Amino acid sequence: RSQAFHRPAASLPSRFGWVATVAAMKAMNKIRKTLNTDAHEKETIQVAPPETKTYVVKVKPQPRKHKVVSYGSKVLVEDEVPESYVFMYLPDPDQAEDLHRGCIPAGFSSGVPVDDQMIYFHTREGTTGPEFQVIYMQEDPDGGDEPAFSMVLPWTDDVDALWMQALQGLEDSERVTEDALNFLDGDPLWIFGVADPATQRAIEKTGVVPMLKCMGQRPCLEEWFAYLNADEQGDAGYKWVVESFSEVELPPPWTSFKGVGAVVCYLNNETNETTWKHPFY
Repeated sequence: RSQAFHRPAASLPSRFGWVATVAAMKAMNKIRKTLNTDAHEKETIQVAPPETKTYVVKVKPQPRKHKVVSYGSKVLVEDEVPESYVFMYLPDPDQAEDLHRGCIPAGFSSGVPVDDQMIYFHTREGTTGPEFQVIYMQEDPDGGDEPAFSMVLPWTDDVDALWMQALQGLEDSERVTEDALNFLDGDPLWIFGVADPATQRAIEKTGVVPMLKCMGQRPCLEEWFAYLNADEQGDAGYKWVVESFSEVELPPPWTSFKGVGAVVCYLNNETNETTWKHPFY
């Protein structure tokens, strides 16, 4: 195992390039806001509503290592994705392309390896926009039930501040190698694969194609209810229908498997066609 290292907290801005950039931008915006307020607080009678700025993801030229646990789904208001969930990104950092539009899904979960463990990034729908959480645990080397180290950061709508706190916590723990910290030094939407063309295509697909989630070994009854667009409580009288559908044998030449993002995929072994749609749906 590589040797872990520790640096004092004061070194954070210089240690993490992405953090230093974000911190400098936030400090500059705060100064500008203060100067603008001081200069106009007596003259201003009417203040224009704040302008919504689209988040631009900072890409990093390094291999993708994230593993999507759940793609989640789009948040829609009157059939439109709210601007607070929209970002722009370069699909390939090595190519000078136009920025592509992406959206932050609710219910997204992804993990990235940190040495021999995984750090997880989750999203959910908040009151004014997306909220984010980071979780990292190291198992007890002696096999105990309690983790040797645990970092569960609370939900917040400030993804930059959350990721700064996560990086600082990992460094302060003295349990993470320098190589791992260098890899994680980047925009979390890029590191965890939200700003990934494959993820964005899957999110688009969830809006038009039924998707059977499978968070365990097999889809549970609740996941089958959701797949069939039924309510487990309101449609309880039709539970037998959902159970029958979940147990029906697939017709030849179809087979199923659990794909990326914990989504059940159906494979036609004659045509090699793969789809999220059950043959009897």
